[in-house]
Amino acid sequence: MEIPKYFNSNLDILPDNSIICFLLYGQKRSGNFNDKIILKEFDDPLIAAVYSDSYVEINGVINPEYLPAYDLHKLHSETIINTPLFIRSDLLKQENWKFNENIEYLHYYYMMLQIGNKYIIKHIPELLLTLPFKETIVEKDIQYIQALKIQQQQQRQI
Repeated sequence: MEIPKYFNSNLDILPDNSIICFLLYGQKRSGNFNDKIILKEFDDPLIAAVYSDSYVEINGVINPEYLPAYDLHKLHSETIINTPLFIRSDLLKQENWKFNENIEYLHYYYMMLQIGNKYIIKHIPELLLTLPFKETIVEKDIQYIQALKIQQQQQRQI
């Protein structure tokens, strides 16, 4: 999954006061998708991003995948949640959150770490998206993200 090169250089073209969800190749809304479910969560001004459960399509067979509730401590220590996020566009621009082009597979996980360190993320226990199954080897991404976290901690101590 490659991030379009134009994305990170064009955050300013995003509409203000909207909710953005970046779907990568093959990812789509499920038949259960309803804008009102997403928008309702953003009635709370403290919510910066939300994610939902999804269907996963493997060789034409679609199965539900239920994700855990959001927990920043577990996200940093033992859980990887790598699913599309719905994000407030104003915060995306304000914080300059970007997809890290050095990451091959764990784009959403890294974005979730960035957002979760400062803002609230909420899980919606609804099957709203359909994602294609893709066998991945994520060790390289995990090592890279861990190195970034150490570097950020060291910079905060200075």
